[in-house]
Amino acid sequence: MIIIKSTLDYLNTYNKQLNSKKIGFVPTMGYLHEGHLSLVKESIKNNEVTIVSIFVNPTQFGKGEDFNSYPRNTERDLALLKETGTDIVFIPEVEDIYPNNHKSLVEIGIDSDFTNKLCGKYRPGHFNGVAQIIIKLFSIVKANNTYFGLKDYQQYILIKNLASTFFPYTKVIGVPTIRENSGLAMSSRNTYLTEDEQLLASSIYKNLIMISNIIKENVTINHLSLAKLFNDTLLKKSSLFTPQYLEVYDTNLNQINTYIQNQTFIGTAVYLNKVRLIDNITF
Repeated sequence: MIIIKSTLDYLNTYNKQLNSKKIGFVPTMGYLHEGHLSLVKESIKNNEVTIVSIFVNPTQFGKGEDFNSYPRNTERDLALLKETGTDIVFIPEVEDIYPNNHKSLVEIGIDSDFTNKLCGKYRPGHFNGVAQIIIKLFSIVKANNTYFGLKDYQQYILIKNLASTFFPYTKVIGVPTIRENSGLAMSSRNTYLTEDEQLLASSIYKNLIMISNIIKENVTINHLSLAKLFNDTLLKKSSLFTPQYLEVYDTNLNQINTYIQNQTFIGTAVYLNKVRLIDNITF
């Protein structure tokens, strides 16, 4: 396994060894779990070379968010990636990616309809930061296939749209969410939770299943009443929950009022104490 720590070193490696290879790429912010490793394994299965990046991207964290405390353990991550058979790990410094005082030279314009829903509504600037780092990494790595977990579904849709516009040679592949036995979606931020809180957090996915069953039985989607039912059910479970949103769209994140089989998406964000957890279900 080769470890590369600068853009220049990666480009030299690409020019000498990789430009004729089928490349799979998994961008991560580190502190890897089975969800990340499922992406890596999918890439290894379908490409000649698999590259994983580890970079905690400052531009996608808003004021008061957890950039400084975000869990990091590069030594552990490298050991896990070596076990999977990863070929190259790209670990750039912030100054390498954003040489101009951590700021991107380009602001990415994103459709306001996209940013006014789901996480975009509550994390201003977040998806601009995601777009910045993806454009930067895709430009450097030059992958044929890239892999993203569907837990971050709004992010996945954004990156698919970016790739189709700016990187037509790069295919964006969504990989299903990996869950704990309890149903809790795996996330690096789960480490902020105690064992009891992690078990409690599994109620989020169970309630998504409940809402999806109600929609399938009734066909017509009453957005406000479904959100209220979701919130009330969580709050009955524990006062530690603070639901932020529950929203229903089609799988392209367009507004719908009637259930469409296999094309209906429910997304949610919920605080458990101070930890913000997101999850979704498509049915």
